[in-house]
Amino acid sequence: RRFEKEFASVMGTKYALGCVNGCLSELMIMAASGIGPGDEVIVPAFTWWAPAQTTLAANAIPIIAEVDDTLNLEPADFEAKITKRTKAVWVVDMVGAQARMDEIMEIAEKHDILVFEDVAQCVGGSYNGKRLGSIGNAGSFSLQHSKVINTGEGGIVTTNDEELLRHMLMFHDPSYKDFGVGPVKFREGEIPITGINCRMNELVAAMALAQLPKMDTILRRAR
Repeated sequence: RRFEKEFASVMGTKYALGCVNGCLSELMIMAASGIGPGDEVIVPAFTWWAPAQTTLAANAIPIIAEVDDTLNLEPADFEAKITKRTKAVWVVDMVGAQARMDEIMEIAEKHDILVFEDVAQCVGGSYNGKRLGSIGNAGSFSLQHSKVINTGEGGIVTTNDEELLRHMLMFHDPSYKDFGVGPVKFREGEIPITGINCRMNELVAAMALAQLPKMDTILRRAR
């Protein structure tokens, strides 16, 4: 919990939730958002395959959109690929470069589409003064051994949406632990999300917590 709270504070979000790895963090986000059979999720053509792979794991359909000269999602082609079945878009900040988030958010809001940020390759990066992972509906981070903060394996999700967090907790931890927003209890008529164990263990959290204060130094060296 200490690592989750401090990570959220650094990234400028209300909540962060640690998990086993970056792929599971993406699946958690989509399960919590109700994405499933028949839904379409737009993913960039150049990316690690996790966004498309986890979309398929959620029983949804990945739709590939072009990238621009930053190697990130091309806003115009993202908009061109939107259909009545489009529920979300994965924005992947590739090899430390930021996507054009202002344009992407404007398009998403116009079409009522969820924006998920895959910040695995740009942990700690910023866009117009905001940390990546704090701009869309949720952010997914990897702590795998080649990343800015590395714990061998590990992942973490950020969000400002308490309802999305509640649903992520159902998927993340079947025992519904208290997460500082009160115990996750079922409401009358609420259909629960079937969950699996995605919890981060304490040793991974300790390794990540030790590196978190050094993150900006690591970024300066990388730059």
